Amino acid sequence: AFAEVRPRAVWLPHYPYPLARLLPGNRRMLTYLTVHDTIHLLPPEVGGQGPARRLYARAMLAAGARSARRIFTVSKATAVTLQQVAPSAPTMVTPIPVDDVWFDPVDAALCPVAGRYVLYVGNTKRHKNLPLLIEAFTEAAGQVPHKLVIAGGGASLRTLDDRVREMAEDNDRVVLTGQLEFPVLRALVAAADLLVMPSLYEGAGLPPLEAMASRTAVLASNVPAVRETCGQGAEFFDPHDRGALAALLRTYCTDDAARAQLAQRGHDWVITRQKGINPAAAAEAIFADLS
Repeated sequence: AFAEVRPRAVWLPHYPYPLARLLPGNRRMLTYLTVHDTIHLLPPEVGGQGPARRLYARAMLAAGARSARRIFTVSKATAVTLQQVAPSAPTMVTPIPVDDVWFDPVDAALCPVAGRYVLYVGNTKRHKNLPLLIEAFTEAAGQVPHKLVIAGGGASLRTLDDRVREMAEDNDRVVLTGQLEFPVLRALVAAADLLVMPSLYEGAGLPPLEAMASRTAVLASNVPAVRETCGQGAEFFDPHDRGALAALLRTYCTDDAARAQLAQRGHDWVITRQKGINPAAAAEAIFADLS
């Protein structure tokens, strides 16, 4: 395809490097990559990848760093971890804005969960650290009236260890919604008392920002990319400390004033962050290189 089209530049939305780029006729073509995260390089207990896949990811990232004109990353934290693998990587940080629709009013009648609840949105991969959230909620459940709602793609417990799976399945206050239509998801996020992001690692992390835009208070792990993304808008906890998260759940589930203040902090932060992002920055950089 490259030989037929002969493009001056090609943008690759992921870092696996096309071997066709190495053919003699294609070497003058400018290559641009987007690296959302470096999770495939992490230890298997976090990233879930074996040695062969970690080696492949490292080789592809190194190849991209050597030959790409620019590598766009969604956070400074991702740029830092990429440069630890390839110090010469030509990174350009291009944060992802929140879609404006998250600031719009929602139809509360679409919310599929009744009553008060704490919300998790995402999949159940290891780095999402869902067992810690379930354990912390179980610890705090005697002092709060809330349910724990787990929503999003792949929201099943099949990937969790047996003890935590049994803990969730035996607790009628843990609700799994599975995948939801977008308007329903928006209503679910807006009606939650809290959204919790307990991740051990992220490339950036959009669900907390979407919750802030919806005026929902956020508790988030203090890993670098999440701290960068959430800024002053969230309350942070150590993702290895179940007790710390349980204490925050008790505080913000029972203190309406504190939770309202946190929600306002989040909304103020996401608006400030939104104003500082240029969604066209990557495209402008590519056009400047080609001009």
